[in-house]
Order: sequence, then structure tokens, then C-alpha cells
Amino acid sequence: MKNFVLLLLLTSILSSCGSKTTFEIVEDEFGGAQKELGSHNVGDSLSILYTVNNTGENNLLIKRVEPGCSCTVGTFTEDPIEPGQSGEIMLNYNVVLDNDSFQKPAEVFANVEGGMFEISFRGYGVGESTDSVSTNLAADEVVLDSLTMENDSVTTNQ
Repeated sequence: MKNFVLLLLLTSILSSCGSKTTFEIVEDEFGGAQKELGSHNVGDSLSILYTVNNTGENNLLIKRVEPGCSCTVGTFTEDPIEPGQSGEIMLNYNVVLDNDSFQKPAEVFANVEGGMFEISFRGYGVGESTDSVSTNLAADEVVLDSLTMENDSVTTNQ
């Protein structure tokens, strides 16, 4: 009997530590967990908001958000989200692709069934891309359009 009570107590403690809850991603004009953002100019900074409702009986604890690439940064409500309350996840992205589509997923790790869920957004970049190479030129430096090399001599074309 003593072992049974101890086992029951241990089971109760372990089950309360890993309490799972349920949630829903609120739909807005761009969608729910998968957002359709449409066309955006190259260079635009996008902040994509996901509202998460806790529909369960336990606090929803978002542990971390891992975007699929380093070009996307995620922030989230770090405090426990009580049952019936809402929290937010924000993904920030700078449009860098010209005349091309982009799709960016992120994994959200939380105390939900399976331990995580995925959110994503996609859109289309329009306009001209800027060079990804950053240059800091002094006032007396010259930027050359092209260089031509023949027989160990260099010709500049401006």
C-alpha cells in the first residue's frame, strides 16, 4: 500500500510538470499559421504578427521560436499565457529578393502536443535588389565600373 501511494504521488508530480495545453492561431487578413503577404518592395522591413490563443486548461509556455534561416528574427510573449488569454509571436524579415518569391517558416517550441508547431509566411519581392556588399568609401576614393586586365596591366573603365 505504501508503494502504491508513493507511485501515485510520483505519477501525479510528473504529469503536472509536463502539462500540455491546446492553442489556436488567430486568423487575420493575411491568414492564420500560414500568412500570404502578397508583393512587397525590395528593402521593405516586414513585421508579421501571429496571435496565439490559449484554448487549453493549463498555461501556454512558449519556450523559443526558431526561424528557418538567419534572415528572419522571431520574438514572442515570454510570460505564461493563461487559459483563455492570448500571446504574440512576431517574425521580422527584410525583403531582399527582387522579382522572386520568398517563403519563411519558423518552429515554435511550447508545451503543446508534439512539443512544437510551425508558422510561416510567404510573399513576392518586387523592384531592384541592392548589392549585398556594403562599401564605406572615403571622399578621395573612386568606385570603378569595371576593370580590364591585359598582359599584367590594368585598365579602368569608368
